Amino acid sequence: MNTTAISYDFAGNPTSTVVTGVRPGGGTTYDTRERPSSTVSVQTIGGVEKARNTTAYSYDALGRQSSVSSGPTSSADLLESQYGYTLQQWTSSLTTELDGRTVFSETLGYDSPSNSLGGPSYTGLITRKNETWTIPTGPSPSQVQPVSRTEDYAYDYAARLSTWDDSSNGENISYDARGNITSRSPRYGSSGTITLTYTGDRLSTRKVGTGTAVSFAHDSFARM
Repeated sequence: MNTTAISYDFAGNPTSTVVTGVRPGGGTTYDTRERPSSTVSVQTIGGVEKARNTTAYSYDALGRQSSVSSGPTSSADLLESQYGYTLQQWTSSLTTELDGRTVFSETLGYDSPSNSLGGPSYTGLITRKNETWTIPTGPSPSQVQPVSRTEDYAYDYAARLSTWDDSSNGENISYDARGNITSRSPRYGSSGTITLTYTGDRLSTRKVGTGTAVSFAHDSFARM
């Protein structure tokens, strides 16, 4: 049998959770704006602590989350994610570090003129995404191989994704008046265009290239 005891501060925020048995307990602290600043999770078995993990939250001057770090009480195996923003409050970057070494980074572009599919967007739609993974190639922290990928995006008049491209893969996407995808055409290779038809918003047929169309039927409850 497990028993859970929860404590609260004056503002009604939960500050600690203690669970007897094998389930985790822990506690949460808050800053002066009542935003979570840290959370501690404790694993106990038979009243003996077996594991402890601390998650810390940081915010910038505008109240946006700037970083989240999580790991054991010691600095080893500490995983931290850092966030960047544009002047319009849109997320512009994400960097993840493990023990101080960058393992993943991502940048998001909105008004970058380098987009190959139609230029910048000023409405919050992402037009370019750059991602880099750091892959270990040996036991030493310096033995790594970065792997990068860049994708460009374009949208139609209704702000729906119409094209994506990463220089080796990509698609052109079309929609009907109700917003259903009617075709997905590859920009590279010869895998064939996927064509979709609908009855109302229910999928009726799906065809790949010059192959045979597959038909779909639905009952009165719109179940396939």
